[in-house]
Amino acid sequence: MNIEIEPISFTLSLTAILTAFLAAVWWLARNYATKRVEYEFQKRIEKHKSELQSIFNFNNFGFGRKLQEFNLFITKKHEVYPILFELYLKADGYVGGLRGLQTAHNYLPYSAKQIELILVEDYQMPRVYFEDILRNWDSDKEALEEKFLDFMKNAELQRAKRALAEAKNNTLIYGIYLSSEIADSLKELHKLLNEYVFNFFILEESDATEQRELKAEMRKIKGKVTNMFPEIKRSMQEELGRGDKFAQSN
Repeated sequence: MNIEIEPISFTLSLTAILTAFLAAVWWLARNYATKRVEYEFQKRIEKHKSELQSIFNFNNFGFGRKLQEFNLFITKKHEVYPILFELYLKADGYVGGLRGLQTAHNYLPYSAKQIELILVEDYQMPRVYFEDILRNWDSDKEALEEKFLDFMKNAELQRAKRALAEAKNNTLIYGIYLSSEIADSLKELHKLLNEYVFNFFILEESDATEQRELKAEMRKIKGKVTNMFPEIKRSMQEELGRGDKFAQSN
């Protein structure tokens, strides 16, 4: 029995099969492309998230480090300000204690041993500097008094200069921790104290009129210095207080 397939029917069947095949291929291709796009998109998202996390971690570390450095800075500032304030107070005390002309201290009631103790402890003076002048002190005080007073005036002057130099050197060493306001105030304070010392140094070499003028200028300088200390103290306390509040808030 012969089965005949009509050409039109065969052509239609082949077309349908081909259409279905192409549709399947197109669906698979589209599905693959979609999945591929989604994969690449997700991959990029994960990479971007990782980069953002790295940036966040870095910034967080940087902020934490900066905060830690700031806290260390404030802690050091707390140490430095009292040190400098005390050094300038000490320098002011030594400068203000300089005795000129008629205000010389009376050392006649003191023994050589007592004076030696004063020079070593209060003036940090090596014994080699005063051994000769004190060798005959107990037996001949009156004869040695004028020479010894000159010696003590010079000792007081050198002590004041050392105190000023120590205050200035520490101001330079710790300058990084000082605000511009405090740095300027300490600079002015040192300048005034140094002027006082200079006036004292030339006092005895001046005539009576110049001595009166120098003493008036020294009193004026002392008044300025006395007024500066409370202002410097207040400024230091305010700065340290602001630093403490910021550190506590973070």
